[in-house]
Amino acid sequence: MRAHLSLDVRNVPASVAFYQKVFGVPPQKQTNDYAKFDLTQPALNLSLVSSTGRISSVDHLGIEVESVEDIATWKERLQAHGILDRVEQNTACCFARQDKLWFSDPDGNAWEVFTVHEQLPVSGSLSNTGCCLPNRGQRSSQCSTSKSDSPILPSLALLSAMVLSLVVGWVDIAAAEYATHYIATDFGFTGPDRILAGSRLLQITNNGQDLHHMQVVQLSDDKTAADVQEAMKTNPQHLPSWVKHVGGPNAILPGARASSTVQLTPGRYALLCLISDQHGVLHGARGMVKALTVVSARNGHEVPRSTVIIRQ
Repeated sequence: MRAHLSLDVRNVPASVAFYQKVFGVPPQKQTNDYAKFDLTQPALNLSLVSSTGRISSVDHLGIEVESVEDIATWKERLQAHGILDRVEQNTACCFARQDKLWFSDPDGNAWEVFTVHEQLPVSGSLSNTGCCLPNRGQRSSQCSTSKSDSPILPSLALLSAMVLSLVVGWVDIAAAEYATHYIATDFGFTGPDRILAGSRLLQITNNGQDLHHMQVVQLSDDKTAADVQEAMKTNPQHLPSWVKHVGGPNAILPGARASSTVQLTPGRYALLCLISDQHGVLHGARGMVKALTVVSARNGHEVPRSTVIIRQ
């Protein structure tokens, strides 16, 4: 018995090259817009299709292996090809204690390779286990309450309980109008000050020496990014009532990169890092706040689709 997985991809040859590195075998079949891998380890029939005009949208995909030795083998392979995103050891997630490896394909689909050390008691909500719960309608994650007065958790040990967005890896989108790249440093963000409304891919590279993420909040009309920074200094335990959390790329280590798709309406926003330093001071309170203005897109909130076909 084998599971079958079919992914809509932007570029079949690029995806084939990537998955051939991941699994170590060539596809059984391949054309310009289709490829199929028949795999025994793992037992999977994987199809890659580019003819639908869509890109697959999933929380993440995973491969469970038997032992830490298997994890080590996978780690060596992924590192050799430069596609290993991060390593998690002895982490509590989904009511189990696990070791994990993470990587993302060219279309941003996140994969985990994991082994389970022990099962943990199933009690309470999933958000208390170190996992994020995907909001499938918006492709974001919500690990705690979404109220505007929700607590900011300054401890890195509790970071996973924050409102965070799904890490979907590093996605290369040719239309920069819909993908926006920011650089995180100690302690600030550099990148565009204005972007278009709609479904937008926000990308972040961590060029600092600390753990950073980039969370997006929408502000009341009479508030500014400077007001947010001052509020975090005054009350580091709670976001003010006049901000609305939207989402954003998850926490990443120095030198790493991540991205997240968020839905933005026209208005005034701020980009924040809500992680604490070793003294318990939020990075945002130290200046890691950037003002962002979202303006109306010329064609609503959707990526424009072609209406005319030109043939030679």
